[in-house]
Amino acid sequence: MKGILLICTGKYDCFLQPLIDSLNTHFFPNHEIVIYLFGDKEHYELKLSNRISLIIIPTKHAPWPASTLFRYRMFTNSAEKMKICDHVAYLDVDMILVGDVADEIFDGDPDIIFTRHPGFFNNSNWGSQNVNTASNAYLEDNLKERYVAGGFNLGKADKFLEMSRILADNIDDDYRRGIICEHNDEAHTNCFANKIVKYEYSNWKIKYLTPSYCMITDKEARIKFGLEGLPAIIYCIEKNHEELRK
Repeated sequence: MKGILLICTGKYDCFLQPLIDSLNTHFFPNHEIVIYLFGDKEHYELKLSNRISLIIIPTKHAPWPASTLFRYRMFTNSAEKMKICDHVAYLDVDMILVGDVADEIFDGDPDIIFTRHPGFFNNSNWGSQNVNTASNAYLEDNLKERYVAGGFNLGKADKFLEMSRILADNIDDDYRRGIICEHNDEAHTNCFANKIVKYEYSNWKIKYLTPSYCMITDKEARIKFGLEGLPAIIYCIEKNHEELRK
């Protein structure tokens, strides 16, 4: 059983059915999947195929950036529900699959899989430049090896939930001390991918996907970032962030 975690509160439900349709076609087509929907609606009119199960986890809508900043706490609080899965993935709800995410993604038996950020794949730049040195997400320059995107990551269920617990604790500790990172949870995810696994989970196998799994739609931007040779498997949908976050 493959699990996928979706956070969909406020106006983001407009993306939900198209994403589910694409998941049915492309997300581990040979497996049953369960969608864990962290949502704020009392009822959802969704069309699901026979291979998709839906577990709704009631989640109050909170002003941005709370819904992204505290995502790992949401996952950790619902960890018991995910123990039926052998692998668990998180995917931003405003994305859509246009190619298969299939068993081959687990070649090499990785514990956690991260996706390289499309804007920082073919250059030496770093996405979170202004992280407070007192933050649990702070990275020294010599540890900034691969900048990863926050929109798609996955792994073995027990390892993914262990990562979620660590990051939830780190983010909560920052918040109690009045620290909210630039790029929110993504900064903490990068700290885990570049530092924490190196020093605390060095026995874990980590895999990094290309931006094919978090591809931007704008052709000129793909050329600018040197991505035109990569096939798209998951697209980030263009949207008006300010309107959706109201």
